[in-house]
Amino acid sequence: MLKRALSYCIVLILLLPCLSLAESSGTCGNLTWTLTDGGTLVISGSGEMDANDAARDRAQWIGATRLEVESGVTAICENAFLNCVSLETISLPATLERIGASAFKDCLALTVANIPNSVTSIGASAFQGCWSLRDVLLPENLSMVPENAFLDCYSLQGITIPDSVIEIDNGAFQNCGSLQSAVLPSSLMFIDSRAFYGCSGLKDITLPEGLFEIDDQAFANCGFTVLSIPDGVSVIMKTAFDGITGLRIRCKLLSPAERWAGENNVPVILTDSAAGTVVIPEDVRAIPDEAFAGTAGVIYTLPEGLTSIGERAFADCVEARYVRIPSSVTSIADSAFDCSNVTLVCYGIYAKAWAESRHFPTQDGEN
Repeated sequence: MLKRALSYCIVLILLLPCLSLAESSGTCGNLTWTLTDGGTLVISGSGEMDANDAARDRAQWIGATRLEVESGVTAICENAFLNCVSLETISLPATLERIGASAFKDCLALTVANIPNSVTSIGASAFQGCWSLRDVLLPENLSMVPENAFLDCYSLQGITIPDSVIEIDNGAFQNCGSLQSAVLPSSLMFIDSRAFYGCSGLKDITLPEGLFEIDDQAFANCGFTVLSIPDGVSVIMKTAFDGITGLRIRCKLLSPAERWAGENNVPVILTDSAAGTVVIPEDVRAIPDEAFAGTAGVIYTLPEGLTSIGERAFADCVEARYVRIPSSVTSIADSAFDCSNVTLVCYGIYAKAWAESRHFPTQDGEN
């Protein structure tokens, strides 16, 4: 990042002699453009910007501080304002339908992007590298937030994804380290690879019930430590939450999220623990040998005050997924949990040490 910043500083120094603007004008396809001596670039006419003409004239636009696209313009072409590093504000018309790939890429001074609802398509990397961009309003008819759309927008603080969006593409908000709020719509089905990678300021996010897939590193290195995952999420890639220290997943028993957590040694907070739960009475102080061997419970909750668990007490409990062991337990027989796929939820130091020494999956209990 430092190398990239230095390169932009060099570019700016080289361009400084050119930034005292004189009024100029030209054509861009069927459109015309005018750059005032005050630094306002006006695009007017009817139809689309021409990419070749924009590439030809872009050097004259580099010092513009304000962009006004007038009514009648329907498309901003790819790379239209690439590296217009002085551009601070943009005004887009209700006739606009498309913003091309990299259209505003590396507009370092741009702070706000209000995109009209008439826009139905935004190209990849459209606002990538807009370091100063704080606020974005996305159009209501957008179906996808495109690849790298807001990659490296370090100042972006919040985003509301409209209800029309079904997919957030690869790297869409990657490295938006200041992002504190991301509101996801009920229409969303796919969160693609690295979509929110490195959003360290994101301390909380609500996933919609209709979400289907969370791809590799979609939320890697984010700032939250507890995440609720709806049971309709069917595909969660192994690295979806890489780099999140102390992550816990809130989910339903036997849901895809609970299975993913078990496979990746991530603690869970169950939201529907009543089904299949065996609650041992509060006055029980010792569980005898083979007391629950072969029983069909899924979750076993042992009472506070229990001190010992006997040999093969929970042996051959093939359905067992969790046993909650209170802090009062001070004695556990070696064969007490002779069963597979069980996670010991430990509320005390003794139980945790016993389980870890015998290589059982564990998680810390919540008091």
